[in-house]
Amino acid sequence: MTVPELKDYLCGLVQGYFAGENVVWAEQYAPRVPPPVTTLKLKDTGIPWNPVDEISGGTTVSRYGCTKIMEINRYTGGIVMKEGELRGMENTAEEDLLGFLLYLQSARIAERNHACNVCVMQMGDIHGMSGTEGTHYRYRAMQEFTVRFILEYADGKAAVHIPDGNGRPAPAEGPNGYFENVEMEDQYG
Repeated sequence: MTVPELKDYLCGLVQGYFAGENVVWAEQYAPRVPPPVTTLKLKDTGIPWNPVDEISGGTTVSRYGCTKIMEINRYTGGIVMKEGELRGMENTAEEDLLGFLLYLQSARIAERNHACNVCVMQMGDIHGMSGTEGTHYRYRAMQEFTVRFILEYADGKAAVHIPDGNGRPAPAEGPNGYFENVEMEDQYG
């Protein structure tokens, strides 16, 4: 997996939760997409100086432990309160990001990340950042994540290192499995 493919993978994780909504990379400019929209930004934290080198088939393969910071911003228009209540708006951006955090910590996504040799972990709390942007009020919440992976460099090419046949599970597909029936051999009192 190349670094651009890693970005596609991370975007796919977010799109998996916010299905059918706009999920865009916003590396330099704030997008002007109508809410609800989720933006991603990947910040570089550098590469360690001392790689782990291995000679494989006469070629030196260098592996670097890498950490990047991924920032996710969620923008929503809020929702109108029910009839009979004071008219106002309810911020749904923070609640949406909380749901995404629970999705990201699920066993299914943990298996996918493990199979791809990528670790995505929450950094701190969700930040409520609602306010006026230009001439419009927008509900916004932001969360940062650390993204850790091994960058492998060999023959002039860099890619995310994924060990071959290292007992890693395949990416999760289909429904999560649950026990439907359990048989007990002995009775315990």
